[in-house]
Amino acid sequence: TDSDVNLSFYDKAFMERLQKLEDYCRESNRKDLIMQICDIQEYLASKKFTVAVVGEFNRGKSTLVNRLIERDIIPTSDIPTTTLPIRVSGSKQEILNLRMGAESKTYPLTEKSWEAIEKIRANSKGSKGEICLKRNCSLLMEHDLEIIDTPGVNSQIKGDFSMAEQALSGCDCAVLPMAAISPFSESERLFLQERIIMKKIPRIM
Repeated sequence: TDSDVNLSFYDKAFMERLQKLEDYCRESNRKDLIMQICDIQEYLASKKFTVAVVGEFNRGKSTLVNRLIERDIIPTSDIPTTTLPIRVSGSKQEILNLRMGAESKTYPLTEKSWEAIEKIRANSKGSKGEICLKRNCSLLMEHDLEIIDTPGVNSQIKGDFSMAEQALSGCDCAVLPMAAISPFSESERLFLQERIIMKKIPRIM
């Protein structure tokens, strides 16, 4: 039942032990370990449950995300269309927000907004960024759920693999869609084995 589902993780005793470990590291002046511990504390204190949808292009990643959020919002086609990570979260106000470097611009949730974002991205000369999509959806809002739609790892677009890697590094669950009409490829097997399983992501679908 819905009442049995708890996607968040927070253990007070564990957080206290983590704090003691941080104190020991400060006494020893281990700045490298302090940074790692702070990242872990921030991750565990967050109430959001993050799902990264990763894999090769033309495997239905964006289509799957659209079905989960109950509206065909993210563009889909037979060619690579997701050229930046799209971070989808719940909000009563539905908007698109493009972040490229230090720049940030907000758009209404319309087809023309996607066209405007693509023009900026095409002229960005390889600048890193992401698109934040806010959607009024009960699945997202009731469970503090965040979904990251990533570029296809074999799309031949520079940086796509690293964008998927970055999404995986901070997620609670990885979803790897596969095509029902084609065999599980060797590249997909290697990506699953070396990039998902090896990262010890808690949940894999």
